[in-house]
Amino acid sequence: MSCNFQILCQHQALSCWWQLLSRLWGMGKRKCPPRATCLHLAGEVLAVARGLKPAVLYDCNSAGVLALQSYLEELQGLGFLEPGLHILEIGENNFIVSPEYACQHLEQTLLGTVAFVDVSRSQPHPSVRSVDQLPDLKSLIADVITRFRGLKKDVSQGVSYTRLHSSDWNLCTVFGILLGYPVSYTFDLNREDDNCLTMTPLRVFTARISWLPDLNEVEINSAE
Repeated sequence: MSCNFQILCQHQALSCWWQLLSRLWGMGKRKCPPRATCLHLAGEVLAVARGLKPAVLYDCNSAGVLALQSYLEELQGLGFLEPGLHILEIGENNFIVSPEYACQHLEQTLLGTVAFVDVSRSQPHPSVRSVDQLPDLKSLIADVITRFRGLKKDVSQGVSYTRLHSSDWNLCTVFGILLGYPVSYTFDLNREDDNCLTMTPLRVFTARISWLPDLNEVEINSAE
């Protein structure tokens, strides 16, 4: 297969993704998303579907669960995605996940592959914690694994949906785990609403990958 033919196929696929995303953004009532945004979302969703990352947080706009389900199911119908993706709602935030790969990631997290940085205000400085030192978080992860295992046993052609109640969760920590960050912040929600990072300079590290030479880069993951 020639490079020019591959590039043509990529551009045709991108055009299709862009048209579907335009519908997701309001059926023409709002300005259509730029192609760079479409390419970025396409890369994120494909990364989840192929197990490169456990989940992606959909934050392009305020599209609800039904719109996201329709978007993903159309991509499945066109052959871009295999069945099995799932929409997970936590605290009015929607994640696109692969239950199979997310479950594997969470199981590895329980084995200590992810570090946690305690930034509680009572700390003089941030300190590293293991999951074994955070029993409440460990229990929460085990509960989410159980839910994902149930979804793995019942994979339908459609895109399934689950809403998790999170009133007592540390969403900062949970989001970091679900998004596959190698390190996540944690702090005690019951004792304080501040942390020891006040006035600490923030550095952002981003990894990018290109599908083919001369095409736009796709941001796969970033960590702060």
